[in-house]
Amino acid sequence: MDEAALATFFAQQRLALTEAYLKAGRSFAALSPEDLQNQWRDCFTALADDPSYRPVLDLIVQLEAEFALRGGFPDFTGMDDIMHQLNRNVAAQYQREADADPEMFAEFTANLEAEIEAAATPVPRLQQN
Repeated sequence: MDEAALATFFAQQRLALTEAYLKAGRSFAALSPEDLQNQWRDCFTALADDPSYRPVLDLIVQLEAEFALRGGFPDFTGMDDIMHQLNRNVAAQYQREADADPEMFAEFTANLEAEIEAAATPVPRLQQN
């Protein structure tokens, strides 16, 4: 997969999620930078245990949107073990889903790849009269 397409896809996703967070009222705006990092770290650690748990996923999205609005990203320093745990659990989850319904999983994968490629496709400029 093209790395530039993937980077563009993630940037577009981050922008859309940040917009939704803004529209919802920016619930973490009052947190200090340290509290924002600590809450994110706690949520990310919980996410590594169960990457499909929707309430934690929703919190991660909101916390990362707050980071984006502040012009930054969460600090992953010292989180290598947690990242490895998350990667293992996500891979296991995807494998379970692929085994449970191979056709649905193949369709999901194809749709995701198409979205990623579409994100990197330049949008033509409108010609001015």
